[in-house]
Amino acid sequence: MNSTDLKYFGVEWLRYHKRCPYLCTEFGPFYSDIFGATKSHTIEIEVKCTIQDFKADFRKEKHETYKIGRGPNYFYFLVLPNMVDYCREYLLNHKNLYTIRNSSYGLLTIGNRGQGGGNILQVERQARKMHKSAPSKELLRKMLLRMGSELVITWMNYREACDKLNHI
Repeated sequence: MNSTDLKYFGVEWLRYHKRCPYLCTEFGPFYSDIFGATKSHTIEIEVKCTIQDFKADFRKEKHETYKIGRGPNYFYFLVLPNMVDYCREYLLNHKNLYTIRNSSYGLLTIGNRGQGGGNILQVERQARKMHKSAPSKELLRKMLLRMGSELVITWMNYREACDKLNHI
């Protein structure tokens, strides 16, 4: 499983389980892997496929911004199943995280659906609300613009794939 696979599960979870009508990838000043919003709150998901990448994320400027209550209402890391124990412990004990609203970050991973087969996103650690501000109209407008751009890119990629198939 790679980061693209994980993003698929994250996007699906935000849309259908968290009911975010606004949903895009690589969004905002910090290029959030996945960003979802309703009229009352925002949720960011960062996808990490290695422990090194997970740890490196904490050196990013955005975490300093989140400490002062700017950014999404909720923040999650989406990691591979073999990373869950390490990441959970890190979130609980990392000294710099304690100042981010007492380590409000959540943790997601991929689990097994059971007898029905397939995978499903599961919450390993629930994120806590970092602030109470609703998303601004300007933020939602920017998300709509990004969503439109992603739709155009998706159709361009689809058309290109169809053209390749027709030339085989």
